[in-house]
Order: sequence, then structure tokens, then C-alpha cells
Amino acid sequence: MIHLHQYPPAWGLSSLSPFCVKVEAFIKENKLPYKVVVERNPSRGPKGKMPFIVDKGVSIADSSFIISSLIRDYNLKGYEGFSAVQKASAHAFEKMIEENFYFILLYARWVDSESRVKTVTEFGKLFPPVIGPLFLKLIRRNLNRQAHLQGIGRHSADEVYTKADQDLKAISEYMQGQVFFLGLVWSPIDASLFAFLITILRQPVAPRLKEILAQYPNLVSYAEREAARLSL
Repeated sequence: MIHLHQYPPAWGLSSLSPFCVKVEAFIKENKLPYKVVVERNPSRGPKGKMPFIVDKGVSIADSSFIISSLIRDYNLKGYEGFSAVQKASAHAFEKMIEENFYFILLYARWVDSESRVKTVTEFGKLFPPVIGPLFLKLIRRNLNRQAHLQGIGRHSADEVYTKADQDLKAISEYMQGQVFFLGLVWSPIDASLFAFLITILRQPVAPRLKEILAQYPNLVSYAEREAARLSL
């Protein structure tokens, strides 16, 4: 059985991290046996971050490496049957979501002056009161540093949310009339896309991000449909 180590559930999400939701969505889509192990301290993972899995005695970290290993070890389909152009499109959009849009989500939660106080309050409910405030202070300081080093933290809020709209618009236009990202058949990028969209919809923070997503009803309906289908 796969042991999936991830941050705790919150706000109707199976985990407060979209990368954790991504891995669980992939596991559930492929009907693999698994058990969730709730972790609050990322340093317990082999790479100091969540999620990670322990499968057959082997620990694997990073959501993309986890999924690649599961495809290999369980002989799963992955992107088999899709064209080279479809595979390239999926790769490019996945990197946009996970390596660009992720930092927009980070900004919306922890840097934006309209959200950060509520973010600390909501996250504070997930940690013991004795260590929670100190732990969250360290988290916020670290994430603000990440945002600044990556570059997103150097922009104004309007500039950041313009970038968010550009990303979501591109995804929405690419998916017009499609059931899944690549058409009628589910593929691994759907796990990532679903995870980020459902996080925006359900988290009680980052209202401007939610407002932007609401402008793209095909993405909203996609996320809600996948949540119901996967029971996540």
C-alpha cells in the first residue's frame, strides 16, 4: 500500500497544498491502494517538502517524480496514446501552472495585504496554539523571501493579478469544449490543473484570485466536476 504523506486537510480540501491534492487526485484516478499520513512539518520529508510517498519501503518526494514513479512501477498509462504535440502542450502548461502560477497563489495567500492577515488566521487553526504563531511567522517570512527571490513579490498587486488572469485565460481558451485538458481522455496534467483550481475555489483567502477564476466558467465547472468524480 502507498503511504501518502501530506499536509492536513482544510477548507473542504484533502490538503492545504495543491501539490498534495495533485498526487492524491492521480492516485484516486488510477484506483491505487493508499493511506494518507498527515504531516505538518515538511522537514520530515526526504527533500524537506510535501508531499512524499513511501511505497514498498522506498521514499519518493516531489509530486512530479512521485507520479512518474507510480506510472513506471504500476504500469499506468500516463500520456500513452497522445500525440507528440499534445504531450508538449501538457508539459508546457503543467510548468506554467506549477512553476509560475504557484507563485501567484503564494503571493495571493501570504504577500497580498488584502489576504495575509486572514491567511495567518485560517492557517493558525490548523496548528497547536502553543507553537502555531511562531511556526506561522517563520512560514510567512520564508514564503515572502521566496516570492521576492522568484520575482513575483517585487510586483504590485494589480500586476500580479494581471499575470493570474493571463494564465487562467490561456488555460480556459485551450480547454474550450473539452472534458479534460487534452480532450475526452484524462491525463496526468488533469491532476495538477484540478488541484490548483479547486484550491482557489475552496480556500477562504485570496478573494481576488477567486474573482478572476469566476470569469472562466468552463474552468470552474471542470474543477467542480472533477471534485465530485474523484470525491476530493
